[in-house]
Amino acid sequence: MSNCPPAGKWSIAVWEGQGGTATADALATCGSGAVDAAYSLDPQTGSWSRWFAGKPEMSNLPPLSDGQGVLALGSAGGPMAPATVTATPEGTPSLDAELSQQCFQAWTAAETLENIIYAGEQSGISTTYLQTLLAEQDAFIQQNCLSPSVAPVPDPTSSTLCEDVAALRLDAAAFIALSESEGVPQVYLGQQLAQLSTFYGSYCR
Repeated sequence: MSNCPPAGKWSIAVWEGQGGTATADALATCGSGAVDAAYSLDPQTGSWSRWFAGKPEMSNLPPLSDGQGVLALGSAGGPMAPATVTATPEGTPSLDAELSQQCFQAWTAAETLENIIYAGEQSGISTTYLQTLLAEQDAFIQQNCLSPSVAPVPDPTSSTLCEDVAALRLDAAAFIALSESEGVPQVYLGQQLAQLSTFYGSYCR
């Protein structure tokens, strides 16, 4: 499987192997337990097939053919220790880079799941298992990522950290405004924006 999804994120993964390979076996080449879910759109019927790790009774994605792409969700990492922030002589915070990355991935995964669940519910499609995945992401975020010391930035060690945060704040605010004008909820992106604003106000002014 090429282009396997990073932890807690989605990717278009492509099977490059023997046709007729079971979906579970193909996704296992990404690593044991590396993928939580996968979807594939049937070009003939326009319907989605799905695969969920450890849920064969809810999975109906048929064996993959060589060159077939699937929308795959990487498994999120386990709980991490709380983040810490200390001021450097220049006044720029030194974040727990590993936890910040984990939180950024969890927020991104939760945001993606939230949008897919909303679209599914609008179309009358059951999203029970996706809601379970979202609850797992939410539990991680609530436990580890709501402290003002945890900033949802892609690279907390960047030398242009404050400039990056300012740009992300603008992008997030614009996207939230657009989504909400169309009736699409953005709870987790809103959480990210609140964290970014707290961080920016504390360390970048």
